[in-house]
Amino acid sequence: MRFSAFVREAVGPGPVLPHEALAAMRWYGQVGYPPREVERFTGHRPVELRRIEEGIAAALVPAG
Repeated sequence: MRFSAFVREAVGPGPVLPHEALAAMRWYGQVGYPPREVERFTGHRPVELRRIEEGIAAALVPAG
C-alpha cells in the first residue's frame, strides 16, 4: 500500500504507466535517503526497491 501511494504521489493523478513508475523509483533511489526512510516511505527495503526497479526495467525492454 505504501509503495502504491509513493508512486501515485510521484506520478500524479490518472493512470500510471510502467515507465512513469520506473522513473519515480529511479529518482527516489538517486536521492540517497537513509535505508530506514526508504522502507518507511515506500514499504520496501532499498534492496527490494532496486529489485522491483530492475524487474520493471527488464519488462519494458522490447523483445527482439
